[in-house]
Amino acid sequence: MMIKFALLTFFVSSSFADTLDCGGSAGSVKIAGCYKKPAGLFNKILIRRPIYQEGSIKNLACDCIAKAKKEGSKAIALGDYEECRGTTDTAKLSSFLKDNSQVSNKCFNANYQSCTKGSHCMGEAGIVYIYSTAVDGGWGDWSSYGGCSKTCGGGKKIRTRKCDRPKPQNGGANCVGISSQATSCNTKTCAVNGNWGRWSSYGGCSKTCGGGSRTRTRRCDSPKPQNGGASCKGSSTQSGRCNIQKCLPNEACTWAYTNWNDDGKGGAVYLDRHDVRCNNGQYIKYMKLERKKAGWFNYQIRYKYICCQNMASCSSVTHSTLDTYNGGFQGNAVYFDRQTVSCGRNALQRVKLVRHGNNIRYDFTCCKKTDSTLTTSCYASNTGFNDDGRGNAAYLDRHAISCSNNYYLTYFHLKRNSAHNKYRYDYQCCKINPPSPRN
Repeated sequence: MMIKFALLTFFVSSSFADTLDCGGSAGSVKIAGCYKKPAGLFNKILIRRPIYQEGSIKNLACDCIAKAKKEGSKAIALGDYEECRGTTDTAKLSSFLKDNSQVSNKCFNANYQSCTKGSHCMGEAGIVYIYSTAVDGGWGDWSSYGGCSKTCGGGKKIRTRKCDRPKPQNGGANCVGISSQATSCNTKTCAVNGNWGRWSSYGGCSKTCGGGSRTRTRRCDSPKPQNGGASCKGSSTQSGRCNIQKCLPNEACTWAYTNWNDDGKGGAVYLDRHDVRCNNGQYIKYMKLERKKAGWFNYQIRYKYICCQNMASCSSVTHSTLDTYNGGFQGNAVYFDRQTVSCGRNALQRVKLVRHGNNIRYDFTCCKKTDSTLTTSCYASNTGFNDDGRGNAAYLDRHAISCSNNYYLTYFHLKRNSAHNKYRYDYQCCKINPPSPRN
């Protein structure tokens, strides 16, 4: 007698159309259909039970499917009225099912009639009816969309779904398609709140000393307010104190004079009768010898000079130059070139020629500043060469030692030219610089 088979497969195939729901541990399977019996494919006998004893092809198929899933078979084939065989060779089975020449219509149902769609069948001799234990996955419902990634300016929100209706089972195919889906949200333009930019540098101080003010500014442009955004909070300007150091006093100056006295017919030693002296805390900024006629043949001389209030406190220190020859007899002014009066960078406060026999020297007083933090600025100058009158001291009236505003005299020296017929005063003037700015 020729054996007939029906084939049931658990293998995933797009040709599977109908399903068999066995319930319990067997679950659902797909019906592949009726095929010619493939050689060497279904080699493992799972159940052998005559159909007339079983009474139902479905019961036989479901019992066989439960056993096939337990033992790892991917498909079963029913045939020979009592036999159910299994296979694990999915590759060979897939290739076989794609061959339409293997399709058959020689399968029968429980009533031994021709197998119809949706029926539980077996194959005749050389024919199998295939069932698959594999279950392809199916998508569940989409979830609700989640929150938007941005509150404005165009964000994304996402919804998801799961491949769980049903889940893929026993080698079944996963769901085809995407598990997440994004869409645009909150596409309205964002409002941009303003933010302050950097402060500018401070502007100039309103005062050079004594406490002034200066201002700096900033702009609400990092970024600017946009699309209804808020403006910057706070002030766009900021003021601060500057140059809080004390101001130096204004230069307060007065003219002063020595007494008129005989010029001694130009004798240099007669200059010792004149004491150029400023009060404590003052300095000399200008000095010049004056001469006037005092009769038919007589002349008188004096010094006129300027005393100014020192711009910083100072202490008086007295110095003397070394004695030098005065030229003999009543003295010769050209010999003054051997004398130098110098206070360094401090102010000259007093100067007086002193005669000692045929020698002369200068006694002088310097006013030394007491604040060592104060700095000074100095410049050198001269009175320009002029005739020396062959040593006649009266010719010194052609020379005026003069310092600029706020400068004081610190040094002077009579210098002769190379021809020894002219002389000039070289001198130095200094001033006290304003204290460093303090903010």
